[in-house]
Amino acid sequence: MWLSQVATDLLPVVLLQLLKAIERKVGRVPSIRNGPRAVDLDIIFYDDEIIDTRKDTKDIENLDGTLVVPHPRMQEREFVLRPLNE
Repeated sequence: MWLSQVATDLLPVVLLQLLKAIERKVGRVPSIRNGPRAVDLDIIFYDDEIIDTRKDTKDIENLDGTLVVPHPRMQEREFVLRPLNE
């Protein structure tokens, strides 16, 4: 697992669509929640923007098809926090 910073001109929602297409191409298929997967591409930050496309902004259990930035579960993931701390 690793965290990478990239620059893009894509709008956040378009970037998410591209990342999900890459996941499908690599072979990610629906599985158990938080289970092992071939690939998992997330947008943790997008500049200093705050983005939330959920209909129910209190629901962090089902994020499929939505974009929430900063990522709502980043504080639960050591592979995100460690590089940010460094």
